[in-house]
Amino acid sequence: MSKVIKKTKSEDITFEFPDVEKKKQKKSAKKSKKQISEETSPKKKVVVEEKKKKLSAYVLAVVAVAVIAGAVVAIVRSVNAPVFSVAVEMVQVCPNGKVLDFEYKVEDKKGNNITESAKVEFKRGMVFISATDERGFYGERAIKANVEDKDAPELKLNGGDEISIIVDDEYEDLGAVAIDKCDGDVQVATDGKVDNTKLGEYEVVYKAIDASGNTAEEKRIVKVIEPVGVIYLTFDDGPSEHTGRLLDVLKENGVKATFFVTGRGDDDLILREYKEGHTIGLHTYTHRYDLIYQNTGTYFDDLYAIRDRVEDITGLESNLIRFPGGSSNTVSALYDGGRHIMSTLVDEVEERGFSYFDWNISSGDAGEAKTSEEVYDNVTDHLGEGTFVVLQHDTEGFSVDAVEDIIKYGKSHGYRFKKLEADSYGAHHWVNN
Repeated sequence: MSKVIKKTKSEDITFEFPDVEKKKQKKSAKKSKKQISEETSPKKKVVVEEKKKKLSAYVLAVVAVAVIAGAVVAIVRSVNAPVFSVAVEMVQVCPNGKVLDFEYKVEDKKGNNITESAKVEFKRGMVFISATDERGFYGERAIKANVEDKDAPELKLNGGDEISIIVDDEYEDLGAVAIDKCDGDVQVATDGKVDNTKLGEYEVVYKAIDASGNTAEEKRIVKVIEPVGVIYLTFDDGPSEHTGRLLDVLKENGVKATFFVTGRGDDDLILREYKEGHTIGLHTYTHRYDLIYQNTGTYFDDLYAIRDRVEDITGLESNLIRFPGGSSNTVSALYDGGRHIMSTLVDEVEERGFSYFDWNISSGDAGEAKTSEEVYDNVTDHLGEGTFVVLQHDTEGFSVDAVEDIIKYGKSHGYRFKKLEADSYGAHHWVNN
């Protein structure tokens, strides 16, 4: 007779089989000398040893029978099988069978962590964790399952819960994204209209319903306001490792900007700037004051070098430029042949078909500003009614960090964002050299 040791909870229940061992002994005693000879022969030795290992694994097996939630589950596990540690008594399972994340750990008999190789499944009304160690020993653990979904999708508005547009400007709904822990992406329905021709506030409602009927809802206020001015965001000295992130921000906020590029950085970034509709301007190739401001010849050699680079990358022959240091710089007077060079260059670049641009708001990111907050304040504190050309550098990560907040401020206060064109406002400085 077999001996049974039973436990009341959903733990492993151990069975011993002494009668099986006795039957094995009797069966073994009946073998003929010929059979024994064959088994002990060198030819059969490897096969016999392998069979003994398998037999030993089954003899040492532990058979657990657990009655959980009305289901009888049998678990066969070798004493050498992986060991399972579970931090919860019940696992959350979606109605579609998806097992939600829970904390557990699996170790082999030597204590090595093999959790990453474990498999989690929902079957027969329970959650099973199974694993096989590197020696081939297999084990599994059953945990109670709670099958339900009472949580609504996570609904996030693109662009925030309050935005502004200028009267008569085209309104394009920014939409929303809904993610459900059981159903993944969930469709978002939109209700509400915005009259872009009439000043006022409008409410747009976004709603997402998952497969279990759980509902998430968010509202956005859209303000239609009077225009105050125009902002041209311009970025010098790039491209750099921060330019890609800047382009992401501009794209997400629907803003076009102007990049005065140099010979540095990846060609792919300049190509992306161009393809995404931004203006590509020229800022000289080397950006070396001691080289470009030696005389007008060295300046134009450097300028044409960056124009050639841009044309090779984009096919565009750009004619928008910005002088390093701006047209008002005085550092150019420090170099041989640099005296009065800016007075000459501002006229000659136009004679050669270029349009040059300075700025009337500096972010200070090339000087005193060292944080995104300082950049933001330097820009927004100097805005008023009119047209503003803002100077920033996409070589400075903290300056790039401020861009999205600057855009939000501008849009909410009645500014249109534009990219520079050849006939745009130049914000020219007083020439000092």
